[in-house]
Amino acid sequence: MATQQTARTEFLTVNDINYAYRLIGPEATSGPAKSPLLLLNHIRSTIDLWDPAVVNPLARTRQLVLYDYAGTGHSSGKVADSIKEMTENLIGFLKSLFPILGVSTVDVLGFSIGGYVAQQLVIDCPQYVGRLVLSGTQPSFGPDLVSQAVEFPQIASTPVPTPEILYSCFNVQTPSSQAAASAWVQRIYERSTNAPEGETFANFLSGELHVENLMKAFLGWNGDASPYTLLPTIKNEVLVTTGRNDAMCPTSNSYILSQRLTNAYFLVYPDSGHGHLFQFANLYTKQVTEFLDGGWNINF
Repeated sequence: MATQQTARTEFLTVNDINYAYRLIGPEATSGPAKSPLLLLNHIRSTIDLWDPAVVNPLARTRQLVLYDYAGTGHSSGKVADSIKEMTENLIGFLKSLFPILGVSTVDVLGFSIGGYVAQQLVIDCPQYVGRLVLSGTQPSFGPDLVSQAVEFPQIASTPVPTPEILYSCFNVQTPSSQAAASAWVQRIYERSTNAPEGETFANFLSGELHVENLMKAFLGWNGDASPYTLLPTIKNEVLVTTGRNDAMCPTSNSYILSQRLTNAYFLVYPDSGHGHLFQFANLYTKQVTEFLDGGWNINF
């Protein structure tokens, strides 16, 4: 079976944008009926930079769809400057992808800015989404939310994100978390030497205008009250996860997100921050798989 390191990149053109995506894991029609799992990555990341320690275990029992936002990674087009536009692009992509896969819904795992897009997707097109995993993310503008670290926009906009910058964004502080973060940085570049012949490796998004647009989308979400107001209308089962000390999407904001949702579970991982899913990849993927398989199903 193809892995995060070896899966071929596919392309789907919608409204003149050539979207890059990958399918990893058993086909959606094989075995017990399971919706594919759509992965929406963090700010400035690409489908090449997903952690194999997260992707490969999740792909053992279900089909994964990895997707590059317009203008990022291997996808063409303009980088959207709002979460609403990013979501509209995604909806167009899914409308074209569903007939190819023979499905009508996906489960969704959104990390960081991917969690913003996932929230907007389930608000705008609830019929497209089954179960939802929101990791290292937060609601849009609303009462009692804590502001992100003041230095975050400058750090996140650095032209070349070095490991030190990544550690800073992911709030790595203790020796054990530093070791876990270092191992993560090593893993995300494994595809650079294992990609299929003829494929290039897409590193973190660069280019002043591209990054500026993405930061507008990320920070603009914090000033939009509408999605926050609509969170109680989401009836899907949701798993919200966070690290003990997340500075980019503050831990307390993730808790508020879980409380605004009708059917949400809330998990906090110790000795971690924004990158808890990478630092605790074995436990995280086990719990996400159980949740997506209905193992946590409670009659709310």
